[in-house]
Amino acid sequence: MVRLGDSLTIMMHVSVEPREMLALKQSLLNSTELRPLGIRIASLNRRLTNAAFKPKVGVHIHCLGGDRPGMLAAISTRLAQESLSVENLTTELEIIDGERKFVVKAACTTSLDHTPDEIQTLRYSIGNLKEELNLDMMNIIVHRNEIIGEKD
Repeated sequence: MVRLGDSLTIMMHVSVEPREMLALKQSLLNSTELRPLGIRIASLNRRLTNAAFKPKVGVHIHCLGGDRPGMLAAISTRLAQESLSVENLTTELEIIDGERKFVVKAACTTSLDHTPDEIQTLRYSIGNLKEELNLDMMNIIVHRNEIIGEKD
């Protein structure tokens, strides 16, 4: 479930036998009780695992700061600029010492093989967000391929 402003989105993954899929779709779309919900249905296709890249570096980010528009966009833009693939990202609002704080936790990977100097540059680039967004805390942990379980 995701709440954005006054909108709420709920995503569900339902597994049915292939022969039952069409009946389920028709039942959901033709239901008068569900019509006000604006249900959209899509089928998942199996990902070609052979086409997936092997991660060489993993990056975990945990940051928090005063809640204001554009924070998640700035963080995700920086991750994309650094060629990081977001594997998992969560956001939440917390009240800390009476103030509303926006918390972001992200687990990212890249197939690029970084030298120690390039890892420092990557850490510095992401770490700059602390000052740019006036964050209270920015924690960055970088894992090399031997730590995240992928071997060449």
